[in-house]
Amino acid sequence: METFKIKRIRLQGYISRTTNRGFGFIHPTSMEQEIFFHAAELIDTEYNDLNHDDLVEFEVFESSRGPSAINIERDGSGRDVFDDEVSQVQDEEKEKSSGPPIAVLVGQLSKSLIQAVANNPAVLNEVEWRDLERMIAEIFAKFDCAVTLTRGSKDGGKDVIVDWVENGQQISYIIEVKHWVSGKTVGANDVSNFIHIVGTENRTGGLFLASSGYRELVMESVAELRTKSVFLGGKEKIIKMCQRYVIKAGMWTPSSSLHEIIRGDTY
Repeated sequence: METFKIKRIRLQGYISRTTNRGFGFIHPTSMEQEIFFHAAELIDTEYNDLNHDDLVEFEVFESSRGPSAINIERDGSGRDVFDDEVSQVQDEEKEKSSGPPIAVLVGQLSKSLIQAVANNPAVLNEVEWRDLERMIAEIFAKFDCAVTLTRGSKDGGKDVIVDWVENGQQISYIIEVKHWVSGKTVGANDVSNFIHIVGTENRTGGLFLASSGYRELVMESVAELRTKSVFLGGKEKIIKMCQRYVIKAGMWTPSSSLHEIIRGDTY
């Protein structure tokens, strides 16, 4: 079984690479491998203000596809200050390693909820909104792509970011999830704002998921949305994503089918 893990200990490292697509890589001081990060995870720092070798603090979000950095803060204290703190960080990690981290339990919950919805779609009505966002992130983590689950609040109008490389081209989709207990339907303003974010961030496209559906005015503009590579999915889309997740391994194909997973069963 695949799991998500969040190491609550804050690590430090240096910006090693950035791209013009809003993501880059951090070289942790206490690790050998670089860690992927997305601009949405920066706190009080603009992505364009980052420089190579900037010192940052961050937490690590791990899936079966590899680690990514979250809750990133730039630290201007310099490389020499951190060198004396490496052993302290490592000791803190050891002290906090007893028992499964909360995020492991959260990841297990996401898998269980996906299974439950796949078996009984009515369960979706009982799922909390943040849990549904985590479920969507877990579903895409089955593929050969980088998945970023944004913060629960002030997320910039996107809940999940999916990045991958296809035929040498960088592909980036954002996903917004609306799951209101009240059963409120999504209006034109919500969708219009999402389209604006897709465009201003130069994304390949976007997927808007609304478990309670959309207002009539939104549905009248579906043809226009397709020209902007924005796709709308309702409750049935979410249920089918969960059902596809639990089918046998091998029925899913790698990144070539990511477009299908995003666009299939949408309006």
